[in-house]
Amino acid sequence: MKHNPLDQVPSRLALAAFFFANYGMGLLVYFYLLPAFVPAGAASLQDSPPGAHFILDNLTGLAGYLLTGLLLWLLPGQQRDELAALALNLPTRTEAVTCLKLGFAMVGVSMALLYLVYYPLSFVASDYVQQWLAGTPLLMYWDENSLYLPGNLAGIVLMVLLAPVVEEYLFRGYLLNRWTLRFGAMPAMLGSSMLFALLHQDILGALVFGLLASLLAMQTRSLIAPILMHLGNNLLVVLLQWVDLAFISGFEPETLESFRDSVWIGVLGLALGAPILRAYALTHFRPVGPLLLKHQRGGDGSDYLA
Repeated sequence: MKHNPLDQVPSRLALAAFFFANYGMGLLVYFYLLPAFVPAGAASLQDSPPGAHFILDNLTGLAGYLLTGLLLWLLPGQQRDELAALALNLPTRTEAVTCLKLGFAMVGVSMALLYLVYYPLSFVASDYVQQWLAGTPLLMYWDENSLYLPGNLAGIVLMVLLAPVVEEYLFRGYLLNRWTLRFGAMPAMLGSSMLFALLHQDILGALVFGLLASLLAMQTRSLIAPILMHLGNNLLVVLLQWVDLAFISGFEPETLESFRDSVWIGVLGLALGAPILRAYALTHFRPVGPLLLKHQRGGDGSDYLA
């Protein structure tokens, strides 16, 4: 069996690359580059319009993910050529459409899970939920003064293109496969999915997404399928937020009342998304035991994944 280059890299190195690139980029920009070019440094941002924060945050995030992708590509060393076998294992058009559809369905299910958690919390921990609503970052921003194209373009590229590729290579590539060798397929799937979820605001929805992406990677023996699902999910999120900002709520801060009144969105998302995910899971992941065992044993010996 060919060695999977993702198996040969210790998970701590892959995680270190991710956190170093992202948090290191933030520290570099806000505590070194900004003071070097702006005399008042980060303090000047406090008096700046929201658009300035938005542009700087998105450009910093874009740079961090670009650096992360570069580091993850370099980690396998001389086995980087074998990494192309994962990247070039393209699905058919029908399979690609199916993966995108799964991503669209996950948006609906994630919305339902978000309301499942935060709707009851809004009555017993209203201050916490209000802070959570206020802290939810915007993917896009514009006002009467500017469209803030650099920030919007950076945010869209980051969300739709970079995040699916980088995050799937890290969580369903490096971590899922490396931890399968060390702990077994089930602990690896649960562990990598929980870590993935902790990096997202919608923890429960991200956990379900991570589990589905892991099973999809095992079933297709490729990272392209979960990348396409991730891309479809994020693309729909971007489109929905654009519609909301442009035609519905604008940039008014969401209140507890408006959040509670929109619980129907979660119900609709569940009704639309859950049947699609259920049908695919029953067809391709049932029973799940043999799929996990095959992944743990290295497939049929002719492919690359663990």
